[in-house]
Amino acid sequence: MRGLVIILLGGAVLYLGWSSYGRGEEATAPDGAEAASAEEGTRGRMMSVAEMEAALQEVAGEPVGGAAERAISRANRAVGNEGQAVGGEPGAAPGPLALNWDLGDPVLEGSLLLHAPERVQAYLGGAGKKLSDSRKRLLFVLATLIQSTRDKAAPYARGLEEAADVTDEERDFVFGVLESGRARPRAASSGAPNAVILGARMALLAREADAHLRARRYGDAARILSSLLLSELDAPWAADRETLLRWSESLGTAQAGHRWNKNGDWPSFEVTVEPGDSLVAIRKRIVAERTGMILCTGLIQRCNQRGKLLHPGDVLRIPTDPAHALVDLSARWAFFLMGGEVVAAWEVAIGLDGKTIPGTYTVGEKLEEPPWTPVGRPFVPYGHPDNPLGDRWIAWNGSDGLGFHGTSEPETIGQEASQGCIRLRNEEVIELFEILPRGASVEVRP
Repeated sequence: MRGLVIILLGGAVLYLGWSSYGRGEEATAPDGAEAASAEEGTRGRMMSVAEMEAALQEVAGEPVGGAAERAISRANRAVGNEGQAVGGEPGAAPGPLALNWDLGDPVLEGSLLLHAPERVQAYLGGAGKKLSDSRKRLLFVLATLIQSTRDKAAPYARGLEEAADVTDEERDFVFGVLESGRARPRAASSGAPNAVILGARMALLAREADAHLRARRYGDAARILSSLLLSELDAPWAADRETLLRWSESLGTAQAGHRWNKNGDWPSFEVTVEPGDSLVAIRKRIVAERTGMILCTGLIQRCNQRGKLLHPGDVLRIPTDPAHALVDLSARWAFFLMGGEVVAAWEVAIGLDGKTIPGTYTVGEKLEEPPWTPVGRPFVPYGHPDNPLGDRWIAWNGSDGLGFHGTSEPETIGQEASQGCIRLRNEEVIELFEILPRGASVEVRP
């Protein structure tokens, strides 16, 4: 009996939910399917839509299950379905359901929820129109949560509790957000992430980061945006350029009040300036005292928001998280990190025809206003139109002549354009040049 109750209950709330979508202020949901007809040879008859609606009206506004299921059960008894198995004899054990679900493309759906939730409705009426009603409902609820409020989404979530083609992870996520208003971090798992929930979670976290920025909670915003940027690289969909641009810009705002703020909440120790000290002298003293620490004077300046001039008694904060760089070739993006947190991110140009070789390198020679010395060709001075290196050069030890550099062709950023090096816009490579120490690691991913 429970199997039939669940099916009838699901059909009832699906009908009620879909039929009411058109009355919402935010969006109009796609049509739902009508309830299936009763199997021949069953005792009693299938409840009509009107009877199911009347049963649910008894418990309007309550969650599905409990009182709602009891209301459907009473209505079933009234039409003679008590003890009826699905597709079998009265009282027999339930048999397998003949279902033909189209689960759609979860990677596409996750990407839509994250990058363009406003297009989910069009998807449900187009490429996703063959989805089962509960899958459509799930996507509609998630898109509403992302674009609107819990109050708007909650009425449409009724029916997802018992839907057989909605996973436990999806149910837990939807009702967890409806209850708490927040996207909880994904629990560690050896399995692949659910792409639909990954997209929805990231979209809700992006909203949370925006709220932190507006409230000037820069550390919280920076940590979320760092996580989002790295998650976009590892997601099952192709990294979205516009999203990376938007998050990179927001990260810059957040980090100006966090990692690049001397009063920010970041790991450090303090050094007091002594008479005759310079930034170079302080750096040398620190790396001599702390074996293995990699540091540059530009990073000290940036973290302390100051120039090169020091006074005895000044207190400087020295960051303890190691600085390093990451390049993702498929996204065509470069990242400056401190510890595991992204502090700055930029779109880059990469090598033509796979000439940028993935691997792990270390920062070597750093040159301001670099000349170009191509193999087998004449020396090209800095500033010459034929010099492609721009304003700075940062070599990678362990590579065959690769490195970061600026460009005389900023229009190539985001493309495959170089002979293997990573090009940044000149103002961005100057920033990286100042904060990335010699000896820091550079990871290049495919």
